[in-house]
Amino acid sequence: MEEQAEIEAHIARAERNDPTLVELKLWDYMVSFSFDRVLRMLSTNTALRKLDFTDVSSLRCSRLVAAIKSNPKIALSELALTRINMTHEELVPLVDFLRVDRSLTRLNLSGNVFGTRGVELLADALKANTTLLCLRLTHIDVLAAGATALATALKINSTLTDLNLGNASIGNRGAAVLADMLKV
Repeated sequence: MEEQAEIEAHIARAERNDPTLVELKLWDYMVSFSFDRVLRMLSTNTALRKLDFTDVSSLRCSRLVAAIKSNPKIALSELALTRINMTHEELVPLVDFLRVDRSLTRLNLSGNVFGTRGVELLADALKANTTLLCLRLTHIDVLAAGATALATALKINSTLTDLNLGNASIGNRGAAVLADMLKV
């Protein structure tokens, strides 16, 4: 009960656009009682810079991305949507956001289930994105097709400098494609 009160207090600060609250980290069980408040806050907040949602249902994730996209004044620099079982279909709104966003520098999508098709969608968005510096795709099935898509995107995108594929399934062919792309 004490934890719930603390979370409610953080959400209330974010609703007031408290400039000292720049980071919000929530797990699904923490926001189940106030998820609609979180969505309203995201559609109006301009102070948050780091947002981390872990174990949020993928349905909620698409609503979170919609709320962020609806707020032209939000300037998130870091977004983590980890372990939420996001499929490649559910990834599409975020990919669309990445194509036009000019503030996000770090994105963590580790532990999702969007697999190779999702990685291909992300790689396509990376071709247009000029602000993302770090992308974490750990524990994802990238495979050779996803690695090829990333290598192609990274030939175009000179901004991304940190790609973390730790514990991702890329296979020997995928590893060879990425290694070839890294040769100078």
